[in-house]
Amino acid sequence: FKQKTAYEMLRSLVGSEMCIRDRSSLADPGPQVRGWADEVRAGEASASSRADESFRRLASERDRASRTLDDIASALDGESRECEALRARYGHLWTQSPSSSGTRSFRADLRAHRESHEAAARSDAQARELWDAVKRDVGVLADPSGEALERAYAEAVSGSGAEASLLDDDGAEEEEETKRRVAEVSDALSRLNKIKKERGEVLRDLKEKVRLALCALLPVRPSELTSDRPFPAQVQTDDISHILILNRKGSSDVEPALFATELEKFRPHQQRLTQTLQAQQSTLADVNSAFKALSEGSKARQVQGQWAAAERKKKDLSSRFGRAAQVYADVRQALDRGSQFYSDLNDLVEGLQAQTSSWLAGRTAERDRLAGEADLQQRLEGGSSS
Repeated sequence: FKQKTAYEMLRSLVGSEMCIRDRSSLADPGPQVRGWADEVRAGEASASSRADESFRRLASERDRASRTLDDIASALDGESRECEALRARYGHLWTQSPSSSGTRSFRADLRAHRESHEAAARSDAQARELWDAVKRDVGVLADPSGEALERAYAEAVSGSGAEASLLDDDGAEEEEETKRRVAEVSDALSRLNKIKKERGEVLRDLKEKVRLALCALLPVRPSELTSDRPFPAQVQTDDISHILILNRKGSSDVEPALFATELEKFRPHQQRLTQTLQAQQSTLADVNSAFKALSEGSKARQVQGQWAAAERKKKDLSSRFGRAAQVYADVRQALDRGSQFYSDLNDLVEGLQAQTSSWLAGRTAERDRLAGEADLQQRLEGGSSS
């Protein structure tokens, strides 16, 4: 039997101010949840570091890479069309090599970068899906005042009926019977506390008596005792060493008799300890009997059900916030990795764009020159034929 359990049941059934405070304790998130809230709050402290803003920046970097890749592909395709259009126009006079031979490496890089970009976009979508699933709970954890978190627990507990009036039942007779049983258990617990106090006093007194007796029976000199515990005056009155010396040459039965006489001095303590143990056993039996009757009543079952429901909802809510905090940490890591990835990808893509732009500029200059030559040759051939 645990006195704490009994006291909790008593406070619940009585519906006192203490009961209200104890039921309110169910609405306390607890240190672990508060720790999660602190971690999330630190991550969402500034507008620039918030997850939503990080997702926005990530999308911007992803779109920039996508646009650059599209621009490169479009420029290569446009160059190829122009080359082939002039080939169709000038026929055998067009001598510029097909674009495919010069763009093969560019298109291989372009394809590799696009595949990486698409894989990263899928990863971003998964992270966004996780974030959307816990965003509301993370918002509660990130509330700087902490009021949203406390309100969430208060609403969860109140939804279980744990904060309803626990004495609001259908019959005054049942209410009176419950109060009577509560009084019986409370009285028994009070007696247990008194017994505990009395036993402690007896044990302290007995300990002191034993210490004094040991000082009397053992060859202890005052100089051997510490300065903060001088040789007690009572040892002088309890000292039987002189009797042992006088009877040292006497019968061997004298010492046991003398020790028995000394031990008899402790019999009152033994009797008092025995009485307290018997009283404790009897009172515990009363507590168990009264508490059993109390806990088997309809009101007690109602209270137990309400407490169980409240504790279950609190546990479920804590698990939900724990998952939200873990998902938030995973999403933050994904955002950091994504930001670094797109930074590197944009560097590579922009480098590829610079290379293709240089090659395209060369091809354009070559094409303009060859077109002029082909035009001239075409006119010459047309003039000679006429």
